[in-house]
Amino acid sequence: MERNGSGPAGVEPRAAHLAPVATRADSRRGVKVWIGSLRSRLRQVFATRADAGFEAAGISSVAILLPPKRPRVLVADDNPANHLDAGELLAAWGIRPVLAADGAEAVALAGGEDFDLILMDLNMPVLDGLAATQQIRRNEVEHARARVPVVAFTSSVFSDLDPERPNAMLRSRGVDGLLAKPCDARSIEACLIRWCPQGIDPGAAARSP
Repeated sequence: MERNGSGPAGVEPRAAHLAPVATRADSRRGVKVWIGSLRSRLRQVFATRADAGFEAAGISSVAILLPPKRPRVLVADDNPANHLDAGELLAAWGIRPVLAADGAEAVALAGGEDFDLILMDLNMPVLDGLAATQQIRRNEVEHARARVPVVAFTSSVFSDLDPERPNAMLRSRGVDGLLAKPCDARSIEACLIRWCPQGIDPGAAARSP
């Protein structure tokens, strides 16, 4: 019988009709593609459901992912030791205060930056705390700026007053509250919660190392 090539007559070699044999590498690539597609789909499904839940609750899912905005605090005091003490206490709340060494510097900083709270020593060189507070209030009116709470940060006779209700003379100068020196963690906590509660986590200081 006549043969054609290596196969019997009239029969084409079988190898000509076979698909290429899949290698182990091909299989692994296929599995990886499938797993990647599955993961992508699952993320899409869960993200859609999460967004729907946030929307139903009136909450932006983007806002959930953003860290809280920490209050910006200005500490005006001519004593470096008081800067250090206040800075350490505020750091427990994740706050890095801006420091001013006298009343004139405090006025300049308050006019050029946005603060959520000002701790103002009353006895400072160049411009004392009460005069500085008055100037800050005038600038707020003149430039249509939001009123910033100013808390007298003092060890003077005013420290014996109710922190929530400074006397008439202090209020007339624009002072909103009092914080006695030397202050401690509890008094700083009360001050922050009272005057700038936004961004304040009541458990943050307790969790701080």
